[in-house]
Amino acid sequence: MPASQGSNPHVNRRTNARRITSSQVKAPAGATQLAVGTKGDALLSMPEICDLVRRPEGTVRDWILKGGEDAPPIWKLRGRRVAWKSELIAWLNAQRAASLSD
Repeated sequence: MPASQGSNPHVNRRTNARRITSSQVKAPAGATQLAVGTKGDALLSMPEICDLVRRPEGTVRDWILKGGEDAPPIWKLRGRRVAWKSELIAWLNAQRAASLSD
């Protein structure tokens, strides 16, 4: 492992990408607060989203394209698909609750 990575908990070992936390995201000019994400919440990239929901990237992209109320809370940030981890977990819990009530 390169010395620059060390034991930094914010570096995804698989993609070598630096993980962004909500405390590192700056609010837009004029905004009073971030829309979502509390201190310590992680902004996940598409590979991390797929790992969390345990589905291939193609399936997740299909969910996004279909949209609607059942779509996961994923959006584009500078051309890359991202999601807050807390929102994604809440979405998974809602999917579970909906399937149990059927």
